[in-house]
Amino acid sequence: MKQFPSHALGDLIANIRKDRLVAFARTMGLSRISALRKERIVERVLADSDGLSRAIEAQLRSCSNAQFAGFKLLLGKPDATFTFTGDDHVRRDAIEALEPLVWMYYLDGTYCAFMPPEIAQAAAAVDLAAIERERDRTWQIPLAIATLKEFFGVARVADVAPCCQELFGFEPTVHDVLEAIKKGTWSLLNDSCGIRRIEHGCWPKDIIDAKGYIVAYDLTDTAVETLAQERMRWHAKVAPYRAGAAWIYRYEPAIDYETYRIAEVKARDEFIQTLLGARAKGVIKEPGRIDPAVATRGPRGWELQLPEARAMRTWLDAHVPDEQDDFTYADETLERLISERNRSAQPCNMMETARELGLFSCTFDVKELLDLLVALEEALPSWHLNGWTPRDLHEAMASGTVPAKCAVSAAESDRLVRAEG
Repeated sequence: MKQFPSHALGDLIANIRKDRLVAFARTMGLSRISALRKERIVERVLADSDGLSRAIEAQLRSCSNAQFAGFKLLLGKPDATFTFTGDDHVRRDAIEALEPLVWMYYLDGTYCAFMPPEIAQAAAAVDLAAIERERDRTWQIPLAIATLKEFFGVARVADVAPCCQELFGFEPTVHDVLEAIKKGTWSLLNDSCGIRRIEHGCWPKDIIDAKGYIVAYDLTDTAVETLAQERMRWHAKVAPYRAGAAWIYRYEPAIDYETYRIAEVKARDEFIQTLLGARAKGVIKEPGRIDPAVATRGPRGWELQLPEARAMRTWLDAHVPDEQDDFTYADETLERLISERNRSAQPCNMMETARELGLFSCTFDVKELLDLLVALEEALPSWHLNGWTPRDLHEAMASGTVPAKCAVSAAESDRLVRAEG
């Protein structure tokens, strides 16, 4: 290429494949075009400015974050054109081609991203703010679901809408919530959250129902079945085995998988019913408050950025065992401590995980490590405290901000808090 191509839409789309041109024309609402010659299709596209606006809306609703960001960027540039070089340090996710709306070329060390004038003119009739809100909801609803699962373990499907209102200022419909559970995907523009694939488990019987519940992965049927297989495999070898589970296993060893599966399902269901029963009867009935920062960091990202978590990471970074990777050890170990703590019914499970990871053998100052672990435990939301952190619940009870109906008795509440702390 000796020079950048013409910016005219007609010249650009005349050079793309006919099937792509037909697909774009159909997003404009044009019909009976597949049998037309390519030149005739181009003419009909250029003659329908209202159709171009509809096509822009359709593509912006489904394009990637980088493509949407690039479209908005070009609208604010003179002549809807942006040229830059590798030395300009333009983020790769700041702009991306979205043909035929946004085109991008490279020539002699210079990148040129531009929007055809016809597209820029048609974009004036498009409500970008509304489309952006709609796009945001494709990750905001799943993020609210993930937050409820992380902090509460089990929550009603009906709780998702109020959580969205609390975090993002809108309440989705029941249909939108159920669709988000089915799709199970959320994506954030914020780098600290990243792009995740989340499977949203439901209870009971893993059925997606507006009157049902969403549960953390370790309470799903998939996790239960995996646990049953592991128990059967280990007991068949006549070896003692304690698999990590949110509930306590109380059944005698067996041989066949189905016996284990039934036992695990029963134990899991009893555990969920205990959590729900405690909340319904008034034991910590008022749910814990969710920090607004969760909206931009995600639940696990928020936990990892807590001052107590950062202090724990600093300690881990200063106590890396010789056989471990200096660059990844602290992050991976902190993630493991929080994950194992969140999924267990045992109040001292973080201590047990620290022991299994050999942390106590990495220091002569055991008290320092214990203080860090206790501080982290008290700063994390708990399933057993209905999403409260032990520290916040202590403070709320001391100040009287937790209504009396939230606890069966002061003694019962103190017992729960002590068990978590």
